[in-house]
Amino acid sequence: MIKTTVQPAHPILRILAYASAKLTAAGTIFLTLMVITTGLNPVDLQQTIHAMPFWTFLYIYGVLYSISVDAVTFRLRPQLQAFVRVLLYIAGGYVPFFVLFWNHLEYVVFIGLYGVVCALCFYGLDTSMKRKWPLSGIAACVLLVVLSWLTLADHTRVEGWTEQLTESGFTATFDYFHGERAIPLSLEAGETLTLQVNFRMDGDGGHGFRVADRSGDPIGMELLADDTMRLVTERDMEIHIMISGNRASGEVEVRWHMEKEE
Repeated sequence: MIKTTVQPAHPILRILAYASAKLTAAGTIFLTLMVITTGLNPVDLQQTIHAMPFWTFLYIYGVLYSISVDAVTFRLRPQLQAFVRVLLYIAGGYVPFFVLFWNHLEYVVFIGLYGVVCALCFYGLDTSMKRKWPLSGIAACVLLVVLSWLTLADHTRVEGWTEQLTESGFTATFDYFHGERAIPLSLEAGETLTLQVNFRMDGDGGHGFRVADRSGDPIGMELLADDTMRLVTERDMEIHIMISGNRASGEVEVRWHMEKEE
């Protein structure tokens, strides 16, 4: 059995225990939200993580806000400290929604309740895990590994996949497609890209596409007639045309044309 201590003796271990409690709380809330929202399918979890900034909210904002609360309330009496921290965590649960929906404040009170629940759960987990070193360190590492695997690994499943790539297009047929496939394109500064994506589905499976940069961040494109999209590049860049399927079968055709102004 791993022995836990209330407070490690060595200063470095105290810092690690403190950080591990924060990371365990963030990771637990993150993974729980993902499973509640999406289920246990790795492909669906990955797409949800990419579509919404959960890493930013729960790891960066959540951990830094929690550290700030500890710093502000450090010198308060224990009874008052807990009360003030709860109030600050409630306020912290609302802050992201005020930033995101500042022009719809009438919705913030209701939507922010989700943030408040997450913030109070974060506080409870953080407080509990501070007394469970080194288990908090093990939990923090395991959660980071699992969430990194969900975010970065390729979970796409395909059956009967056949594809053809040319200088101006990409076609693929598939019996089963669940996940995403990337088509990389290199563009030069001043080049205009026109793009058209057409799916022909058999059955009820879902499908879609998006355009992203090498980091996965979305790139906005101008919508033209006939569902054609256009992008004028201001610098040399590589983009990824991300085609997606949701338990789909059928065919996809992607056509593009690149032209540089003289």
